[in-house]
Amino acid sequence: MLREYNIVLKRRVKGLVRIALLYPSTYEVSISSLAYQMIYYALNSYPEVMAERVVLSEGPRSLETGLSLRLFDLILVFLHYENGIADAVGMLWSAGINPLRKRREGKPVIIAGGPPVTANPKPYAGLFDAMVIGEAEPVLRRMIEAWLRCSDKKCFLEDLAGSRGIYVPEYSSKRVVKSYVPILDEAFHPVRQIQPLDREPVWGRGYMLESGRGCGRGCRFCMEGHIFLPRRERSLRVITRLAEKGAAANNASKIIFYDLAFLDHHDSARILEELVEDMGFKISVPSLRVDALTPRHLELIARGGQHTLTVAPETPHECLGRALNKLISRDMVEGKMRKAVNAGIRMFKLYYMVGLPMEPRNIAELIAKDIMYFRENLGSIVLKVSVNPFIPKPHTPLQWAPMASLQELRAKLRELRRMLAGSVEYSEYDPRWARIQAAISRGDERLSPILARWGVLGGGLGAWRKSLREAGVGEDDLLRPPELEAPTPWSIVDLLVPEEVLRRGYEQYMAHLSACKR
Repeated sequence: MLREYNIVLKRRVKGLVRIALLYPSTYEVSISSLAYQMIYYALNSYPEVMAERVVLSEGPRSLETGLSLRLFDLILVFLHYENGIADAVGMLWSAGINPLRKRREGKPVIIAGGPPVTANPKPYAGLFDAMVIGEAEPVLRRMIEAWLRCSDKKCFLEDLAGSRGIYVPEYSSKRVVKSYVPILDEAFHPVRQIQPLDREPVWGRGYMLESGRGCGRGCRFCMEGHIFLPRRERSLRVITRLAEKGAAANNASKIIFYDLAFLDHHDSARILEELVEDMGFKISVPSLRVDALTPRHLELIARGGQHTLTVAPETPHECLGRALNKLISRDMVEGKMRKAVNAGIRMFKLYYMVGLPMEPRNIAELIAKDIMYFRENLGSIVLKVSVNPFIPKPHTPLQWAPMASLQELRAKLRELRRMLAGSVEYSEYDPRWARIQAAISRGDERLSPILARWGVLGGGLGAWRKSLREAGVGEDDLLRPPELEAPTPWSIVDLLVPEEVLRRGYEQYMAHLSACKR
């Protein structure tokens, strides 16, 4: 039995809107999601709503009261990456709910959201009754009001269709403009957060605090950096107030920052100074851009108790880095790592990609050389290296890029493993799962029955292959890149970045690498 504090318990009274928050992963991952906690507390702040959590590892009943998933009025599904859809479908199926939208009648109504849904809702159009496009805060009140106003599912969905930030497959006929919070200081942020007594969250124990949202760097491969534009920041005043109240409400001595680009916050050094020096907090800061990392940042991060620095050079090849709009040279990384060692940091995590369009054939050798250079020149450090296949994603300049073949990816990863064996802690993302991610992200509504079948079969690689085989569909067909001028399945959503801007970015990427090769 779970032991937690700060949970919300409400009596089941007539007329209360019962909402299940379905998270298709482990309990530990769910409580480490600030978005999940934010929506849980935001919904429960309405007196007419009872929102409870349902997570994969604990079965198809709510954590708060044990209510079966099928007995809720609304189910909100959180998808943080494409492959999570199999587990979400499996959770619905295990609760006796048909995952296919047209085979369900009445309650519960199922609504999904998250980065992959925002980027391309079409693969899920046959599964979910509605989807949130963009950020959830502005649409939650609209959703509750529509439910209270309507007496049946049809009325509810018709009422939602046409709203900004909501895509209803059965009724939406125009492009859906994403929903987002224009001023982050005015957005809801949970002071209380669920704290487990017997289990450890993924990022450790502490108070999760969002300092900024979005990223203006424009890395040409990064979906999150594009779909969460524009970049917005919480003010120093609000951040320090939240930290003080949140630490007290959660018995926390550590602040865990959530931000795609923490160092781009115009007050990033002052935030660290106030929280670490003035308020005495331990801190945890996410992956950092080394080109924005100053000695002062490093000093404060180390003094705040963070002993690991996470850096994502992505590629050791200068020309490729420029084409990606993320040039982080070996000298820059080595210089910042050396300063970090001087500040007291001894563990480093490095992230690289392979399989990028037009990358050099010896990319594995180049990555290995950089890593071994760091290993040999920075003294007694712990070096962890993670290598991921490049996955072309919607709403990025590289959405038109091909996905590398499984054979090519396996060969590059095998070479890296051989060259780095025994010298660093090495991990990689299975290219088979990377290709599934790419296939789903590029899909349309014809993928929905395949995803449903995949989840019903239990997920996994074997179930994926079987679901494709039964549908008579080849994975390579799903991975075929769209034509440069043709409409894409994800054209149905307007994420505020014009497609001609993305197209120009792709053309610049290809032109830059072509010039390099000459």
